[in-house]
Amino acid sequence: MMERVAVITGANAGIGLVLARRLLQEHSGPASGTGIRLCLACRNLEKAEAARGSLLAEYPEAQVELLQVDTSSPRSVIAAAREIQHRYRHVDWLFCNAGIMPVSGVNWGALWPPSPSNLYFNFSTGGNLLRTVDDSTPEGLRKVFATNVLGHYLMIQELEDFLASQGRPCHIIWTSSSSASRASFDPSDLQGEKSNDSYASSKKLIDLISREMNSKLNAKGIYSHTTCPGLVMTQLTYGILPKWCWVLIFPILVLIRLLMTHFMTVDPHNGSEALVWLSRQEPASLDHSLKYYSRTNALGKNYVESKKIPGSEELSKDALARLRQFSEKFTTESLPTEELAED
Repeated sequence: MMERVAVITGANAGIGLVLARRLLQEHSGPASGTGIRLCLACRNLEKAEAARGSLLAEYPEAQVELLQVDTSSPRSVIAAAREIQHRYRHVDWLFCNAGIMPVSGVNWGALWPPSPSNLYFNFSTGGNLLRTVDDSTPEGLRKVFATNVLGHYLMIQELEDFLASQGRPCHIIWTSSSSASRASFDPSDLQGEKSNDSYASSKKLIDLISREMNSKLNAKGIYSHTTCPGLVMTQLTYGILPKWCWVLIFPILVLIRLLMTHFMTVDPHNGSEALVWLSRQEPASLDHSLKYYSRTNALGKNYVESKKIPGSEELSKDALARLRQFSEKFTTESLPTEELAED
C-alpha cells in the first residue's frame, strides 16, 4: 500500500475540515488501494484537537496528526516547515487553505440598483458590498497578507528542497476566491496597505504567484494550482452579516443559483469540490494557467469549472519577483536559530 501524505492549513473548521474528511473517505480502507496520513496544520491546537477527534470518530483507524502553525507569523511557519521535514518522508499534497477576511460592515448602497446582474456581481465576488479592515502582526506585517499569502509562500520556500528530493510529485493547492480582483491589487503594494479590499488583493496575489511558481518548480516535480470554493456558508461567511440578514437574503441567493449561476455552493462539502478534484488528478497533466472553481447546479450536483486566470504573464512574474524579494528577510538564514526554536 502506497501511503499518501496531505498537509492542510486551516483544517480545524469549514472547508479545511471537510476536505480532511473527504480525503479520509477516499483513501481509507482496502478498496482505496492507498492509505493516507493527514496533518492538520492549525493555529489553535485546542480547536485542532476537537477536529481530529471528530475525524477519528468516523475513521478510528485513520492517521490524523496535528501541527501548530500560525501562517501570519514567519517564525511559526518556518518552525512548522522544519517539523514537516522531520516528521514525513514525503508530502503528496500541500493545501494552502488557511485565510482570514476581516469585515467591518456592509456597503448596502452597492446593492442599488437591485438588478439581477448587480446582485450576481456583488454576491459572487464580494464586489463593493463588503467593507474590509486589516490589522498589523507583531512583526509589522499586514495581517491579511501575512496570513493568506506570505506564510504559505514561506512554507513552500522552506520545503522546496525537501519536496524536490522526495522522488514523487507534490501538488500545492491553494484556496483562492472569486473576489480576487485586479482592481484591488497593485504589485507595488503587495501587502494591500493602500487597497480598498486587502482580502481581494491577497487572493489576486495568490492566483498570480501560483501560476508563475510553476515555471521554476515543475522541473522539480512540484506543481501549484488555485481553486475557488464559491459562496460557502462557513464561520468566515456568517461573520460578515448578522444571522437575521442571512435569513432574509438566503432565498434571493438560492433564486440566483437556480436562474443564473452555480457559484452558490452554500455547504463546505460542495465548496471543497475543486480541492478534492485536483487531488485526484496527475498534477503534471493540468494547465497551471487555469483556476478551478467548485460549482453546484440547481439539482445539487457538484462539478468543477476551470477558467483562465486573468492578468498577463508579465504581471505574474513581477508579483512573484516582488514577493520573493520581500520574503528574503524572513528566510531561515535571516532569522536567528534561537528565535525559531522559541516557537
